[in-house]
Amino acid sequence: MNNLTLAYVNTMASQNGARLVARHYEILEYAFQYYRRHRVGPLYQNIRKHTGADRSEIERLFPHGLQSIYSWTKIPVYTPETGCKPIAVADGAPERETYLDYNSTTPIREEVVEALTEFYRHPWSFGNPSASNAPGARAYESVEEARRRIANVVGVDPREIYFTGNGTESNNLAILGLARAKGRGSVVYSTIEHPSALRTVESLAKEGFEPIPVAPTSEGIVEPTEVERALRDDAILVVVMSVNNELGTKQPVEEIGDLCRARGVAFHMDAAQSFGKMPTPLRSIGATTATFSAHKIYGPKGVGALYVAEGTAIAPISGGGDQERGLRPGTVNAAGAMAFGVAAELAEREREAETARLRELRDRFLAGVHEIDPEAVVNGSLERRLPNNLNVGFPDVDGGSLLLSLNAVGVYVSAGSACSAGSQRTSHVLDAIGADSEKYGSIRFGFGARTTEEDVDYAIDRLSKILGQLREHRL
Repeated sequence: MNNLTLAYVNTMASQNGARLVARHYEILEYAFQYYRRHRVGPLYQNIRKHTGADRSEIERLFPHGLQSIYSWTKIPVYTPETGCKPIAVADGAPERETYLDYNSTTPIREEVVEALTEFYRHPWSFGNPSASNAPGARAYESVEEARRRIANVVGVDPREIYFTGNGTESNNLAILGLARAKGRGSVVYSTIEHPSALRTVESLAKEGFEPIPVAPTSEGIVEPTEVERALRDDAILVVVMSVNNELGTKQPVEEIGDLCRARGVAFHMDAAQSFGKMPTPLRSIGATTATFSAHKIYGPKGVGALYVAEGTAIAPISGGGDQERGLRPGTVNAAGAMAFGVAAELAEREREAETARLRELRDRFLAGVHEIDPEAVVNGSLERRLPNNLNVGFPDVDGGSLLLSLNAVGVYVSAGSACSAGSQRTSHVLDAIGADSEKYGSIRFGFGARTTEEDVDYAIDRLSKILGQLREHRL
């Protein structure tokens, strides 16, 4: 099942008092895939044949038997009057589609599409950048030009930029590579890191390292004093992101970088959310490694980059070739790298003007939120955050119901990291800052290049109506 369907399943189960176990997901996954293939829902005999679940088990597991299976996987063969509770009331197709999830991903901008089209139309664009022939040399030059463009945005030498498959790979390579190059010691990390960093640090415990967590303030800020308190004599690495992906809060990475330099400790910074959106001078920050991702700045998916300061000892985490100076084996995605470079250059050129525009839109949206719901709260510091992010908690509504209801009327948002979407778990970031997830349903609104005042006003109008419906029916 996709994450939108999983979110729907989890919300419907919660609304109907069902505690989901592995057997639920097995049956629901079968029904979901069956409907995808046949465009009708499976009958009892189909489910029994392929999952072993007979009618009595289905009726024991699901509050409305087969009807629950259909409604939870959005198979349109049930009646709300006798089935599961609806999560929202949406009449007809959305009047407008409004994308407000730019922290999750961004659309490829037209200039990048044109650059990719031109690249692929060239008869020798398929060259392997590692090959010793003319097509390979052309591809190599495209990659090196992209490396230069990305390096210019953060003020480093192009030779310190390594291309990867995505931000997650960059985080894994930096954290595992730096730790393994040291061999042993403690790793200090914030508890609001992206899952790709958080889980990688935690996995180091299996290799004999000692992960030491640092909690943020209730405003979502990782204080340098707390990082310093966590540093021991055997500390080898500090992991703190520049901007939190769920809250948009800017971390004091300059002070943390100074602290790490003074103690001789490596500092990895996940900059996927800040790259191209705020000044990121890596030299003055003092980061040892830093992660970037193309699809966060209107580039294509499937390409990321990692900054590694010159002279840093870092171990590869995969083997097979000498690409990217032996650090990241495998044929480089030449077209993706080229497009990433174009997107990075454009983002940096337009950064100041776009920051001002997004701040106005964000403030317009927040004013609308406070008008329709004065008790709504902003999760994380409002002052120390990027203007493209607003994480809001709404009292007395279920976050999953709110997210799915907004989606039904064409307002596309998220409740946290896209890498954890569809999960039943509360956001680890909201847990870390002590947000009251029982009282408040929280939604992340992300603004970007295509967001207009009309989008903001439409979202506020629909939000007002949905909040009333959800509270009236306590959904």
